[in-house]
Amino acid sequence: MWDHVSSRGSCVDVTDPPPPTPTQSPTPPAPTVSPTTAAPTKTPVVAVYDSQLGAPKCATVGSTCDSGPTLLNGRGTMSNGNEPNRPNTADACNDGNSGSYHSDESIDRVTVRSVDGSDFKAGTVVTIDAQVFAWSTGSQDYAHFYYSTSATSLSWKFLGTKKPSSGGAQTISMQHTLPSGSFLQAIRVVFVYNTSGGAQNSCPGGSYDDVDDLVFAVTGGVSTPAPTNNPITPAPTNLPTAQPSNPPSANPTKQPTNNPITPAPTNLPTAQPSNPPSANPTKQPTNQPITPSPTLNPVTNAPTSQPTNQPVTPSPTNQPVTPSPTATPVTPSPTTSTPQVSVAVYDSSLGAPRCSTVSSSCNSGDLLLGRGTSLNEPNGLGSNTIGSCADGNSGSFHSDESNDKIIVSAGDIDGNGAGAALTEGDTATITANVWAWGSGASDKADFYYTSDATATNPQWVFIDTLTPPGGGAQVLKASYTLPEGINQAVRVNFRYGNGFSSTGCGTNSGYDDRDDLVFAVQPLPGAPSQSPISSPPTPSPTPSPTSVSGGPQVAVYDSDLGAPRCSVVGSQCDSQGLLDGRGTINGGNELNRPNTLDACTDGNNGSYEEDESINRIVVKAGGAGGNGAGADLTEGGTATIVASVYAWASGSSDRADFYYAQDSSNPVWTYIGTVTPGAALQDLSMEYTLPQGANQAVRVNFRYGGSPNSCGSNSGYDDRDDLAFSVKPNPSPMAQMAPAPKESKPVEVVNAEAKENEKKGKADKKGKARKMRL
Repeated sequence: MWDHVSSRGSCVDVTDPPPPTPTQSPTPPAPTVSPTTAAPTKTPVVAVYDSQLGAPKCATVGSTCDSGPTLLNGRGTMSNGNEPNRPNTADACNDGNSGSYHSDESIDRVTVRSVDGSDFKAGTVVTIDAQVFAWSTGSQDYAHFYYSTSATSLSWKFLGTKKPSSGGAQTISMQHTLPSGSFLQAIRVVFVYNTSGGAQNSCPGGSYDDVDDLVFAVTGGVSTPAPTNNPITPAPTNLPTAQPSNPPSANPTKQPTNNPITPAPTNLPTAQPSNPPSANPTKQPTNQPITPSPTLNPVTNAPTSQPTNQPVTPSPTNQPVTPSPTATPVTPSPTTSTPQVSVAVYDSSLGAPRCSTVSSSCNSGDLLLGRGTSLNEPNGLGSNTIGSCADGNSGSFHSDESNDKIIVSAGDIDGNGAGAALTEGDTATITANVWAWGSGASDKADFYYTSDATATNPQWVFIDTLTPPGGGAQVLKASYTLPEGINQAVRVNFRYGNGFSSTGCGTNSGYDDRDDLVFAVQPLPGAPSQSPISSPPTPSPTPSPTSVSGGPQVAVYDSDLGAPRCSVVGSQCDSQGLLDGRGTINGGNELNRPNTLDACTDGNNGSYEEDESINRIVVKAGGAGGNGAGADLTEGGTATIVASVYAWASGSSDRADFYYAQDSSNPVWTYIGTVTPGAALQDLSMEYTLPQGANQAVRVNFRYGGSPNSCGSNSGYDDRDDLAFSVKPNPSPMAQMAPAPKESKPVEVVNAEAKENEKKGKADKKGKARKMRL
């Protein structure tokens, strides 16, 4: 067993770092200045330590609750960084004590702040800011976020997971809608060292893990007495019921960087395969299917756990309704005053489970349990899909991937609107109960909907892709807006590795499970009777943006422009999965490639999630710190471009160049700045000022080597992607007359460690010599 050293490198610096000081933490964000009319109450509050609760507490209601620069600074009894009042958790969950201050992991400050600047109350959208220090490049650290509706009667609910963008000090943020609950609510940040992110666990107990709580008051909550602070045993992780024959250590020791780290998977199959798939020799099927006993037990309430990095999933607003005239729809029964929960039955004519009456939710029950024929999925004959999209038959039940249940319910992910009838134009949430292989990091769940399940060829519309937060049984959720149509369906494609398809029925890895759920939808009250539409309407190439905000927007591919586009003005425009991959890269063909307004092409060398790719672009109103978020994208306002990229090796040889164009139909690219990434998957951000123009665009050029150029020579590994979006005119006459903003001075943001590595020609993070690209 290797002894841990603080530098974790080939050269060990034994000099103790300076003790922590309050100046190492930034000043808490100032409240946004509100308008002079109808201004919301803004009361920033700084927490004080509550010895009865055992954590920092803001006892009065405010718009911000800040732990301040000292109360959480450090971790446990780590060298030179003893945390005051440790462990600073309301249930006495302890921190790990290994490592050194500001060399190894720590949470130094936590702030909760309302997005709109108003005081906390049920329904307020808040941002949780965790100021952390990440070890090395940050690639093996993860921040898990939790909340409890009561700080005195704790019940931790998982919010999501974020990764540091690099090593060192930084702020990681997560949004949360405050629920109804007690007067004192709480949030928890769990910052862990784990090569795969680890399973959801509000008290993991790792030797480098830091767990910190922040308690705050909420208007309208019920006050309850605080209990005696008694230690509790950390909750177990969500593991499969059958243990693998050789489980890994619960808390592996960190290895020095001059020895390759080889993390063990957390959910190994129970037996070694005789014939592993050639396409993926590292993943080994067990070839020992287990026949589950289907017991139809309808679940009336959707599970509460939520997936990692739960994204905002706005509904696509500009998708045409494309029901087919060739099928005869079944008219749903009218709803009663209290919509019921429906349990689906298998519909042999459609080939999938179906709820034929309108209800508040449609539950597949156990009709989808398993996968394909080898894992004994009921009624499967290879699938439970409209159109016989086949499942893979490799692996074993509850060791390898499977969709076990799908529920469609009225309301959003937080439960707003739950219990109502599923109705056209309302928000609905898809809940997928899946079984993830290993750590879950190699699996993806793609969500889709169709407005007419009875059509000969249903038109599937992509919603979102989620990664399970851990291995074993997981619950993943995605929300969307129900389109027109009385017989609709959703699809979940739960896949191993890359295999994204616009319809959810692409090439199967052998472990992929595709399942559909058909359900009845109530027409909008007073809406005219629906008749089949023979063909989808043709969208205008350049529609004028509406003056009414549509909120967050999801882009759709615009064949006239050749790139994804949001045609309605909103607070953000999100490409979601439309840009995932690069060109014809191995294992990661990009949809509608090259996804550029001027046909600027990508390089086709390399492999998906090993070499460079842009996987997603979001343009959102406001600065990178969140100031101005939620407003419409408006001429003259600040906007932030967020590019989700995959960098090769340490990332030090890669660059992301950011550009904007005033007119997406005739783009003239203006350079904004360049960012150097760290290793692997990460988000890179760049702020700029929106110029004049109703239909604008941004471009990200993610390149290997070279120099900034909107469409220069391609190294063979470069990915160029555009995103077009609508912008609201500035109501100020002066602004309307003003010319476009001058180009700001180009900015280059460089990851310090990456730059140092590049200078010194160091080996990558695993100590291996870097491969050469010729």
